[in-house]
Amino acid sequence: MFKQLLLQLLLSSFLFGCAQPPIMNTVDKVVDKAVPVPCKIVPVDKPQMPGDTIVPTDSLFDKVKKLIAELETRIGYEKQLEAAVQACQ
Repeated sequence: MFKQLLLQLLLSSFLFGCAQPPIMNTVDKVVDKAVPVPCKIVPVDKPQMPGDTIVPTDSLFDKVKKLIAELETRIGYEKQLEAAVQACQ
């Protein structure tokens, strides 16, 4: 009788151990990982370059004037492209 009671107490103690909820340790981690995000920008239209209209019969003054205008146009176009790239970063 004593052995049976001891066996029942032992088995019931095992069951009591299973009845408690498990201890959950949660740890928050910050992971620095780049996530690709679609970039939505307005496409920059390529301007008409004044240097494309140079004709061999143009005077030297006209050619230089068109090349300077092309340089200024190209600088403005590059600034627009840089602004578009900067908006996506």
